Amino acid sequence: MATEETQDSTSDRREGEQAGCKRPVADGRFVAKLARARGILSLLVMIPVAVLVAFSPFHFPAPSYGHLACQCVGWLLFLIGAMLRWWATLYVGGKKSIALITDGAYSVTRNPLYLGTFLLALSVGVLAQSATFCAGVVVVGGFYLNTVSVEEHKLRLLYGDSFHAYCQRVPRFLPNFRLLQCPEILSVWHRGMRSELIRMCRWASIPFLCELFNHLRAEAWWPIWFGLP
Repeated sequence: MATEETQDSTSDRREGEQAGCKRPVADGRFVAKLARARGILSLLVMIPVAVLVAFSPFHFPAPSYGHLACQCVGWLLFLIGAMLRWWATLYVGGKKSIALITDGAYSVTRNPLYLGTFLLALSVGVLAQSATFCAGVVVVGGFYLNTVSVEEHKLRLLYGDSFHAYCQRVPRFLPNFRLLQCPEILSVWHRGMRSELIRMCRWASIPFLCELFNHLRAEAWWPIWFGLP
């Protein structure tokens, strides 16, 4: 029996490697718990980072070309991230657990929602002119890499060869727009769009809150306790 279990485990691992999708290793329960705790872990990392950044100086005071460049890049990252999330939700909203979505945003990258969220978070660091905040976002991104591995393993078990072929064709994160496929008629689920609309109302405030906070940091009375980049 032990030999059969070992052979099954080895077979599953090989199938995952062939599908181009990382499979949770070692203790699957621990990896799954780690994936579920990604929100808490993200807060544990980003709250201290945000406090340190809040009391560190600007690198490019306004008006300057450096300040303008950070504003332009930050807004660009925000808009790309927001559009990517909305585009993905049009296809996957409410359908994630009942079908393998391979059209639209999912035809160019396997994880458009996570990629969009990453770009939104990264835009905060750029708008705040903080390399420290951007580094924190990259660290938190590691938690979501684990989540992606867990989710892709479940999809591999659910859809088998179909997901295998999808992984072989479509990159995990970096979009390849040459693969774009869109149906002539798109069926949108109201429930999924409503949930994303609620989220949109939250993340749409990101650049405006950053701008307000930047004004506060520029005031003479604002304390500067740290010198982080």
